[in-house]
Amino acid sequence: MLEDDAIRRIMERLQADDHSAIWFLGKELTLKVLSGRKFSPAELATFAFGIQQICAELAIELSEKESQDVMGIVHYRLAQFWKDSIP
Repeated sequence: MLEDDAIRRIMERLQADDHSAIWFLGKELTLKVLSGRKFSPAELATFAFGIQQICAELAIELSEKESQDVMGIVHYRLAQFWKDSIP
């Protein structure tokens, strides 16, 4: 089971300067979903790979389902941010 502390650590690393490209890609994917635009499977795969690399860096082992859960949580948090900031 995925722990809240693991999610917090992943989110912190995503926002660090050395992972800003992954964070930016997550924001772009979220904006596309919110606006109804299509995104490519390559964009999604790249984002998933970035999350996996951060988890490896933090020594957080995730099952395939947990990895998808993390991507969903990141997407949800980004969506909340964008929904709150768009008039």
